Amino acid sequence: MRFQNLTRRALVCAFTTLVVLGFSCVASAGSYKYYRDYGNFVGADITFQDVREGSLTSDTALYGAPSVAMNSLSFVPDGFGAFTMGKLGCDMVDGQLTTDLTANDGYGITSVAIHEYGDYTLSGVGSTTTQVSATVSALLRISEVNGIAINPITTTLRDNASYNLVSDGNGTDSWSLSVVFDTDDILAAERDVLAAAGITDGLVTQATLTFDNSLFAVSELTSSAFIAKKLVDIEVGAQQVPEPSTLALVSIGALFLLGRTWHKRRSAQVA
Repeated sequence: MRFQNLTRRALVCAFTTLVVLGFSCVASAGSYKYYRDYGNFVGADITFQDVREGSLTSDTALYGAPSVAMNSLSFVPDGFGAFTMGKLGCDMVDGQLTTDLTANDGYGITSVAIHEYGDYTLSGVGSTTTQVSATVSALLRISEVNGIAINPITTTLRDNASYNLVSDGNGTDSWSLSVVFDTDDILAAERDVLAAAGITDGLVTQATLTFDNSLFAVSELTSSAFIAKKLVDIEVGAQQVPEPSTLALVSIGALFLLGRTWHKRRSAQVA
């Protein structure tokens, strides 16, 4: 549900959220209130390099140190939430995550997905102004295909969930957000970029993922609003790159089948 009937105070808070989101996309480490580089995490087929978080609204960690399993990087945030009660108040918190994705030797990246989960609570008496929302804005910058540097290809995706006291009522419930980048589709739409690098087809071998998370809460005189993020997963799809010998065998096999089919048709015509 989209925001409805916002009070002037809520509109000011919403504008502040947009300003923070706009600046956080280009913010440097020095402009953050909080910034930390957690280092590298090696997965089965993918390495997450320089996993770093920053925030323009919080002076403490929002995501916390991640853990890696197979080709997934997971965060269990502690204290990543927005809360307001009474006084036509609003609260907003925003955090950014960035990591460089590098395919391990012999592999390529086929997809990059972000999945987020959390809960929210709305209580009291009020209108649609009493509300909460969660937003993820993600950017994937592909810089290498088949181990060859290319002119960077940038793609953005966004997902949002919002709830208010009138439509969703008093109580606690869960929310989730997801964005999925299909790198095969992205490359298929950028054939000219690949051609400029002398590439006809292939797999992504290096990319940078950056995404902002914002949580937003608005309350009225007799109501309260709370929303929190509890889990963030970055899942990378990977595919093994065929060895040159394997490609050669496949090509030879295809030529053999083609020749055999042609020979059969030729024989049938002669007969």
